[in-house]
Amino acid sequence: MSDRFRIRWRPLAAAIAVAAGISAIAHPASASTDAGSPACEAGGHRPVMDPFVLYGSEMSFDVQRNGESVGRHTVAFARRGGELIAESRFDVTVRVVGIAVYRYTYASTDVWRGGCLISSRTDIDDDGDRSVIEAVREGQELVIRGPSGTVRSRAAIVSTNHWYAGVLGDRQVLNTLTGTIDDVVIVDRGADIKRINGANAPVRRYAYTGALSTEVWYDDHGRWTALRFAGRDGSVIDFVCQRCAADVSARR
Repeated sequence: MSDRFRIRWRPLAAAIAVAAGISAIAHPASASTDAGSPACEAGGHRPVMDPFVLYGSEMSFDVQRNGESVGRHTVAFARRGGELIAESRFDVTVRVVGIAVYRYTYASTDVWRGGCLISSRTDIDDDGDRSVIEAVREGQELVIRGPSGTVRSRAAIVSTNHWYAGVLGDRQVLNTLTGTIDDVVIVDRGADIKRINGANAPVRRYAYTGALSTEVWYDDHGRWTALRFAGRDGSVIDFVCQRCAADVSARR
C-alpha cells in the first residue's frame, strides 16, 4: 500500500477505533492510580446479569460512517472454570473502487473472575503496524503495560469494551489502545429508542465526558445496544446493533 493511502485513511480507522472502546486522547503514563473505582479485594465489580443471559454467546454490530457500512464489531463470551472470557473484535476495511486500500484490526480479550477484571490483552494491527496492550492482576494490583509505559492500580478497573453496563457508575476506565487509565464522567442523557435484534426497544443514552467523548446506549436490562461518536474528520460513526440480545423478542 502506498503511503498516500495510509496517511489518508489511518485517521479515519484510528477514530473509529475509539468506538471499539478506545480513547484517541493520549495521556502520560503514571506509576499508579486508584481513584474513582472500588477495589477488587473489597468486592469489586459484579456484573448486573450473566452476559449469556443478556447477549447469548455473541453480540455483533455493523460499524457505519455517515450511514455507510465500513466494518464490524463483535463480542464473544465463553466460560473457563470460574472465569468469564469476553473476546472483542473490530475490523475495518476501506475500499476504493472495490480495492482494499486500508485495514484495521482490533482484538481484545478480557478475563473476569469473582466480579473483577483479572487480565486484558489487546492486539492492534493498523495496516501492518502492530502493537500490544497487556494488563494482569498481580496480587491486589492491576499492572498495565503498553506503549505509554507501565501503570498500576488497586481499583477494580473495567476496560473500555462497553458490554458491561456496570461501568456507568465508574470514574476511571482502562484504555485498551493506549494502556492508560482514563478519568471519565458518564452522564445520563435520558430515554431513547434503538433497534435491538431488528425491533424498536426503549433504551437510555449515556455520554462519556472527560478523557473520552462517546455516546453509548443500554436497555433497562443492562444490554449494550448502540454507540456513537464523531470522527476526527467530522464524520459520525455509529455501532448499529445486528445482534445484541439473547432474546430475539427484545421488543417490550
